[in-house]
Amino acid sequence: MSDMRTYLQTQKSTTHLYVDPQGRFTVAVIDSFGMYREETVRPDVIFFKTESTFLAIKVKKDHLDIEFFLDHLEDVPPVSKYLQTSAHRVAHIVPIDQPEDITPQLRKWMKESYELIIKKTPERRPK
Repeated sequence: MSDMRTYLQTQKSTTHLYVDPQGRFTVAVIDSFGMYREETVRPDVIFFKTESTFLAIKVKKDHLDIEFFLDHLEDVPPVSKYLQTSAHRVAHIVPIDQPEDITPQLRKWMKESYELIIKKTPERRPK
């Protein structure tokens, strides 16, 4: 994992997922999705949220787990686990062992997860 962290730090412009010099994980690709916030549960989980979580990065001993939500099941590699969390939401986990594991398909699922949460969030009316 330390080799991966070093590699990710030097590849910011191409991997979209990296550890900055302060040790914080960043998913640059989600910046294009829209408004979100990060919540960190030390020492090993970062949640990306709008009204609720659309993405989580979990640091494991030798890899990262990327967790996201879709309105359907994707029981295909690289998905290692999934869990039906509600009638229209399925949590998916994709392990990341190396920067090349961050594929266009994974980025697409991350965006779909963001859009799913935004779609389910009712618009706020001004008071």
